[in-house]
Amino acid sequence: MYEPPFWQPSEPDQGRLTQGTCQGNGSCDNLLSCMGFSSFYFLRITNKHPPSHPGGKCQFGRHSRIGHVQSHLEEKVMIDRLLNTSGKVRQLLGMPEDSGILDLSDFDWKGQFEVVRGVKFDRTRLASVTISTNFVECTFENCEFSKIRSHGHFSAAGNTWQRCRFNKLTLIDLIAPQSRFIDCEFRDVSIRGFHPCQTLFDQCHFANFSVGGLRCQIVGNKSMQLPEIVRTGASTLFRTCRFDSGAFTGCYFADICFENCAVADTRFIDCDFRGTVGSDMWWRQIPSGDPFHAFLRVVLQGIEKRLGRSSRAFVAFSAYAADYQQQKTQSRDFSACLYDGSVPNNELDAIESIIDDAVEAFPP
Repeated sequence: MYEPPFWQPSEPDQGRLTQGTCQGNGSCDNLLSCMGFSSFYFLRITNKHPPSHPGGKCQFGRHSRIGHVQSHLEEKVMIDRLLNTSGKVRQLLGMPEDSGILDLSDFDWKGQFEVVRGVKFDRTRLASVTISTNFVECTFENCEFSKIRSHGHFSAAGNTWQRCRFNKLTLIDLIAPQSRFIDCEFRDVSIRGFHPCQTLFDQCHFANFSVGGLRCQIVGNKSMQLPEIVRTGASTLFRTCRFDSGAFTGCYFADICFENCAVADTRFIDCDFRGTVGSDMWWRQIPSGDPFHAFLRVVLQGIEKRLGRSSRAFVAFSAYAADYQQQKTQSRDFSACLYDGSVPNNELDAIESIIDDAVEAFPP
């Protein structure tokens, strides 16, 4: 089971900024903190505001692990050179610029709930790692990312990714506000629970991919909108992109713009195209579906696998799912059928993580 980072915001803030000009709704000048994205719940906020706000400062908690072998300590020391600073990655690590491909796979990315901010990565490789670090306002050029897993971290905000290759990535609860992906390739990538906001994909290629639970976030402050996207009136822009042999499942395409994109052998399962914009015609020919069906299907499959079809939880949830699909009910209160007293507590405890994961991957 996924375990959250060692620190979470306390009430009443819940990681959102509410003082001064911050309204917690994307209207202030610091989109990363103001939007209150779940990927940033590891920030230890003092005086409410991050460094860019005069009202206060933001301290990033350190996760120390006692008893690590020396090699792990060295890995931590190396990644620490990228924290609380900015500049070219090779200079920060004391390496020559002509050192070829820089492989950072041995760094302690999993044990660090940290933010790497303002670092320029060029000809860098990350492979076969789990990442709990967030990159903010960084640039990546000619970089390779392979067999990476991340839950609620990694892309963060304000980054530019140019001529990068993403291969066999598994990303859950992904955000990318104010970020640009230019001439990048995504191959054999699985993304669940993707919440772009002022995100640009320009001349990118997606092949053999799987995207589930895509849903845009909206920012009201026009000064935080990318210039390339403002004219479209959308929140996310796919421009001159190719989608080959992939699948979108349970996605909301509202406030997403497609311009001059090509789609081949790609399935759209239970996707809602209402509110989609752009000059492309291909998406207009696809019947609009209900992404909530994808959520119900994932939960039902999870309950069956864990408890079996004869369990009371499965019987109750399958009856509710059938009623919803047959339009006998329009209620999306999926928990009501489970907490009416008919499902025993031991079954409820057993499926709690299933429901949590489904909500994260396919937000209802």
